[in-house]
Amino acid sequence: MTVVALVPVTGRTGQFGDTFAADFGITLLGPALRNLLASGCIDLVGVVVPSSEVDAIGEAINAITEESIRVIGVEKSAFESVNSIVASALPVITSATSVTSVVLVHAPRHAFAPPELIRRVVEETAAGAPSVVPVLPCTDTVKELDESGVIIDTPDRATLRVIQSPIGFAADLWSGGRPTWDRLPPGTRTIPVHPAARAIRTSFDLAFAKDSAQ
Repeated sequence: MTVVALVPVTGRTGQFGDTFAADFGITLLGPALRNLLASGCIDLVGVVVPSSEVDAIGEAINAITEESIRVIGVEKSAFESVNSIVASALPVITSATSVTSVVLVHAPRHAFAPPELIRRVVEETAAGAPSVVPVLPCTDTVKELDESGVIIDTPDRATLRVIQSPIGFAADLWSGGRPTWDRLPPGTRTIPVHPAARAIRTSFDLAFAKDSAQ
């Protein structure tokens, strides 16, 4: 079994628009890569960046790890969704390996997701799930608004979950090109997340994640 991890790094566009924002870029990329490698189940790591940033990100990676990690340049439009990230980067990184079984997409904003969580995602995906995602219960009250910003409903938060990272995919989902489903495929399995895997967008988040990872 070959497991490939893709780490999208951009700061401007789409679903991954806050991944490399503010001053957290290298701060988060370092622990994200180290935890992926420490999981002991990742064969290749591809850091996916806009083509114009390949050299700069490559230098930063050399400064934070001695492991062999490939930097993959793609068009900025690829960062609009998980689907487009994998469809753009997977053919590049898998040209250097045998048949890939599992693909992880791991956003650096979840940099402190621990090795044991990463292994669990890989194991559950390898066991036959089309996709596996760590989730947290939704503890806040969520409101649905109409186009004018007026509250029209209060969804039952007991059925809601907050998605974390990494997300695991069966690689054969891309055997025929980019899939037609949006975000996650039917039959996606969920697993409990670790507190340290929370999204990091502020200095407070960073301090909390570091403390949870102790």
